[in-house]
Amino acid sequence: MKIAFVYSRLNMSKWYAPIIQLATQSGIDVECFIDHRDVSGSTKWYEFPDLNRLKEFLPREVSFLTFKSLSELEGLIDKSSANFLFSLGPIPFGKKNGMKWIHIIPSLHDSFIAFSPEQLAKFDIIFCNSDFWAQNCITYMNLSRGLEPESTLANEIKEKLIPVGSPQYDHFPLCDKYEFKKRMGWPENKKVVTVYAFETSVSFWAQRIFHTTSRWKRLIFLLLGPFAYPRIFSKLGLRKFFEIFVIWLKRFSIHFSQTLFCPSEEEILRAIKDFCVKNDLYFVIKSRKKNPLKAIHKEIGDFVIEEDTDYFPYTSAQVINASDLLISFYSTSAIECAVSGVPYINLSPIQDDLYLGNHYTLQFEHRSNEIENAERTTLYRTGPNTLFNFEGVIWNYEIREFELKFRNLSMQTFSVNNYARAEYIRKFVDPSPQESPAARILNTLVRSNH
Repeated sequence: MKIAFVYSRLNMSKWYAPIIQLATQSGIDVECFIDHRDVSGSTKWYEFPDLNRLKEFLPREVSFLTFKSLSELEGLIDKSSANFLFSLGPIPFGKKNGMKWIHIIPSLHDSFIAFSPEQLAKFDIIFCNSDFWAQNCITYMNLSRGLEPESTLANEIKEKLIPVGSPQYDHFPLCDKYEFKKRMGWPENKKVVTVYAFETSVSFWAQRIFHTTSRWKRLIFLLLGPFAYPRIFSKLGLRKFFEIFVIWLKRFSIHFSQTLFCPSEEEILRAIKDFCVKNDLYFVIKSRKKNPLKAIHKEIGDFVIEEDTDYFPYTSAQVINASDLLISFYSTSAIECAVSGVPYINLSPIQDDLYLGNHYTLQFEHRSNEIENAERTTLYRTGPNTLFNFEGVIWNYEIREFELKFRNLSMQTFSVNNYARAEYIRKFVDPSPQESPAARILNTLVRSNH
């Protein structure tokens, strides 16, 4: 048996590396098609899959082939004798006879947004975390793209969805908490609180309210509305500008309240710092290269991580494993924390403003209302026993409540309940944690190949 992987970014190793390692150990041939198209103008140029970097952590038995265009990739696939082809993105050409296409749903909703139902149905097998994600896939596509839940196409996708857990969780047993703390220079005798830096590129709320401390500046941005963005006409055109302007008018009252009363990022970070000082904790702030840290982060944090440098195990898995509490906004790190047994705090501002109000990022599109509704319904929920609020595993705080209360709490408030954690993992992560996801994926392929 032979399997192939389309590698477009280094961080695809989150999902690929455990499968590749186990496959080569099992005597399965592996080849990787490495995407060497120009990515210098993209936001994730730093994830370019350099061959030398890949060879540092992938087994030497792997064959590497590069391509610089989709036609070159198609040529590599045509010549390949692989039985299975893994791709995290849609493949825009016809299947080769005898080769099965495999997709792993990598994040909260990446595949749901990036793929049309027709594109997703082109894959022969689609691996996901648990039944929750299999059900959410159909619900999301129904709300965002009008896919009828009992249509032939929907039933075809359902039949291809296989809940096995995600191979990215196979990185965690490889993490050594104390070795990593020693390598980072973190104090061995202190517990660690980690904040995943809050991104600025999401919405008007994030850019112009949360990341702006001065209430006067916030008011100016609010009154300017869409004019607060430079070159808005050249980027959108007059018609799109007026569409955004109407949306801004509808949300003015919500933003006005947030402008006056919502804590800023700096105020939240200072509340966390006070909590760390009170409880004698070490404060780490982690970001990614596409979201550079500011001077305030380096002033408040005891240690800052500005980029991911490891890929097997990946940096974020090591950071989570070495932390004793992690704080972020609606992040997949909530699931990773549950896997690692680390308590997670989810900060929830008004959902529409933060993760669903993408009109202000100048990425306005005709399906935005449908996408907002789909995300609100399937993912960004904070009711009891949901992905971002699960007693004993995930603590959810409205952002103003957090700023007022958090500095006076203790670490004992955030103790993981092992029974609740097992329930969370069963529901959202892995239906059968006795076997590794990578092993389950390979076993599925072996059975499918006979």
